[in-house]
Amino acid sequence: MSPAAQMHLVFRLYGIGFALPLSDLVEIRETPECPLDPSLAAPTEHILGVIQLRDEQLPLRDLRTLMRLPSRGAEEPVTLILNGQEGAWGVRVDEVEGIFPAEQFTPRELPFLLDPTHKRPYTTLLLRHNEPLVSLESDRLDSAWGNHE
Repeated sequence: MSPAAQMHLVFRLYGIGFALPLSDLVEIRETPECPLDPSLAAPTEHILGVIQLRDEQLPLRDLRTLMRLPSRGAEEPVTLILNGQEGAWGVRVDEVEGIFPAEQFTPRELPFLLDPTHKRPYTTLLLRHNEPLVSLESDRLDSAWGNHE
């Protein structure tokens, strides 16, 4: 296993902790460095628009609506660029807490009764210092963007 696969990025959105394998991360940018062009927004696919990253236009996905979190009206200060099945894409988050070794996390499966329809874009919680973090993977998020009600 590569060293990146053994690490997790922890970030927060609306006060909720999330963990993502470091191998899914391309880079972390401050949001002002990635201005949003909303002209290509597609709300049914959770696309807020596109951002320019070097010579590429990448879709900026709305993780907040996918996770059914309320909108704050203010723009999140950090943009994460993630690897997707068909290329990179971005999400905005409130803060990045850090990168931590996998040994600090204990996985816990989400009970079936909490998600009988299997429509959530995650199936596992990770415990770190007794705090539950939502475990995300870019492949699972990729497949959830167009399938979430």
